[in-house]
Amino acid sequence: MADQITVAVDPDVADAYRSVSHDDRRKLDLLVNLRLREAMKPGRSLHTILLEISRDAQRRGMTPEILQSILDEECPASSSAATSSSVRHSSASPSRVG
Repeated sequence: MADQITVAVDPDVADAYRSVSHDDRRKLDLLVNLRLREAMKPGRSLHTILLEISRDAQRRGMTPEILQSILDEECPASSSAATSSSVRHSSASPSRVG
C-alpha cells in the first residue's frame, strides 16, 4: 500500500479529479507520483526545479500578465508590483541555492 499525502489544488482540479472513474484516478495518482519523484531527485535544488517549471510555462505562452490575472482570481489582495518582480526573478539565470 502506498503512503498518502494531502496536496492543495484548485477547486476545479479537485472537482475534475473526483468526477473521473476509479481507474482514471489511479492513473492520475501514478502520474502525480512520477512527477513528484522526478521533481525531488537528489542533487536538484528546489530553486532549480522552480526555474525549470518557469521556463516550461514561458515556452507554453505564460506571461507575467497572464500570471497576474490568475493570481488576481485566486488572491484578490495580491500586489501587482510584488508579483511582477517575482516573475522577473524566476526567469533569471539560476543561482546556487542551499
